[in-house]
Amino acid sequence: MNKYFRENQVRAWSLLTYAEGGQQKYGGNDGYFDKVSQTYDYHKKVINYDQLHQGDIVLIRNNDQLFGISKINKISIHQDIRQQKRCPKCNRTKIDPRKKTKYIYRCFKCKYEFNEPIITSLQGELFTAYYGDYFIPTKDAVNIEDLKKASLDNMRQLSIRPIDFQKIEATLLKNVPGVAILLNKNVSSNHLKSYECEDIKNNDNSNISEYIPIEDDERQILYRQIKERQGQPEFRKALISRYGSQCMISGYKLLEVVEAAHISSYRGLKDNHPENGLLLRTDLHTLFDLDLLGIEPEFLQVKLHQKVLDTGYKCLEGRKLICSKFKPSKEALKSRWSLFLKRLQSDD
Repeated sequence: MNKYFRENQVRAWSLLTYAEGGQQKYGGNDGYFDKVSQTYDYHKKVINYDQLHQGDIVLIRNNDQLFGISKINKISIHQDIRQQKRCPKCNRTKIDPRKKTKYIYRCFKCKYEFNEPIITSLQGELFTAYYGDYFIPTKDAVNIEDLKKASLDNMRQLSIRPIDFQKIEATLLKNVPGVAILLNKNVSSNHLKSYECEDIKNNDNSNISEYIPIEDDERQILYRQIKERQGQPEFRKALISRYGSQCMISGYKLLEVVEAAHISSYRGLKDNHPENGLLLRTDLHTLFDLDLLGIEPEFLQVKLHQKVLDTGYKCLEGRKLICSKFKPSKEALKSRWSLFLKRLQSDD
């Protein structure tokens, strides 16, 4: 049995990163080269380094916010050399970078202040966890303090911390429904009931009718809706054959949440032409339909509405559409691009 997780419990980890401008607590290390939506680097000296496994759920954060959730699809190991800065007096690496004092550094242990640290090299194995295929942005979906409280340990300074996923699951699913498919769960499951009950508490109970249980399983309706949303089967198959099994913007490869989107709105069978289609992750499909996401027709670059940029999608801005030797219809993209620009102007 794992020292943190019970049998059948979701294996979830909080991974602390500084790649998005977060301030590292101590200045003794040069840090790692994490790409928030793609990879996470760590060494053997990091507590819990040996606990991460393929298939584990990871929540990528800094000290202020949760960036996204994903699932590890691979972990690689290779030799690495990194620099460490040490205190000239006690040789410790826990040194604080200073900004508004005479000296650049102060030792956390002996309090010695200095400008020139001792530089040493540390050679060892570098582990890289890859999770870009499943990454879902979740900015502001879970309060960072609530995430910290969900930890299964009391060591707040750790970079890799085990998470009791059940404590944040309902909040995540309410704010980012796409997480349900990442977890192989249904969004109408019981973990949403706590929020439904909270809504009832905040309303006039006298207007609430008596609950009568029914035998029909509404989850089957949801699955049918997902299938319909994924697009007409032949149209979707043609797009997968043409562009590959992935979202053409994010590169997301979990096909259960990748849908066939029409560039020019569907009005009849002729609009199911493969040149009039894109494969998009469910959330991106919705943004495209609402003209909150546009594709520049000349260079096939993604452009996002400002209100979308502010909700965790900034990493997709300017990304080029993933295409094979085939390209979508330029005329269809031009027509759709004009609608996006019109939406931008009307919302100014």
